[in-house]
Amino acid sequence: MFRALTLFIALIALHGAPVAAQIACGPYTNFAMRLDMKYGESLRSRGTLTRTIMETWVNAETGSWTLLERFADGISCVRASGENFEMLEPELPGGDT
Repeated sequence: MFRALTLFIALIALHGAPVAAQIACGPYTNFAMRLDMKYGESLRSRGTLTRTIMETWVNAETGSWTLLERFADGISCVRASGENFEMLEPELPGGDT
């Protein structure tokens, strides 16, 4: 799972406009409510960085997704968002690819 999340974050960093152009920050509770109510997205994965938590919010029906970074002070920032989210099955070690 860690490998898949790392790859997902790396691909997001290489895609689209510069990250600085996409950043919106505010209270975490505001983002959580907005992602749920406006976009129908729910929290699907979470991983820690050195001082923050990265979350992936997804709408399984429409394929929209948002990568949200949470800070200890309660502030969160949207790092990326997009369409066509696909949940992949984990690869087994030594299995066929």
